[in-house]
Amino acid sequence: MVQQGGIKTTTFALVVLYVITELRNKDQLVLFNKTISRDTLRRAVTILVLSLSFLLVGILGLFLLQPGDPLAIMFEAFSAMATVGLSMNFTPTLNEWGKIIIILLMYSGRIGPVAIAYTLKSNRVKRRANLVEYPQGQVIVG
Repeated sequence: MVQQGGIKTTTFALVVLYVITELRNKDQLVLFNKTISRDTLRRAVTILVLSLSFLLVGILGLFLLQPGDPLAIMFEAFSAMATVGLSMNFTPTLNEWGKIIIILLMYSGRIGPVAIAYTLKSNRVKRRANLVEYPQGQVIVG
């Protein structure tokens, strides 16, 4: 299955349900009597984090390079990333750098953050299966 575009509602729902599952200290996420695989959940979280990262960088770039109403700037950035075509009529007032950022947000929202990450990822030859298994480390998260 090919991912096209940013965050789908199913991806967002999976992440929310995964968080609820973790808060309830359950081992598996079960939906409609089907277990959702850890790989699917990992991909959903990755897509959400990458999408929000692209969006945050775009908003910060617009704040730094484009004077204007912060609400309008954020609305334009969210609209561009979601590729919905809504506007507060702020886009025509953007300077060149602002327009470039909006274009990049539209592009990344359309093709998806995972596709961009795989494109930017180096094309190293995959090593054979790890012959050494390292001990598990304990990291405090919170």
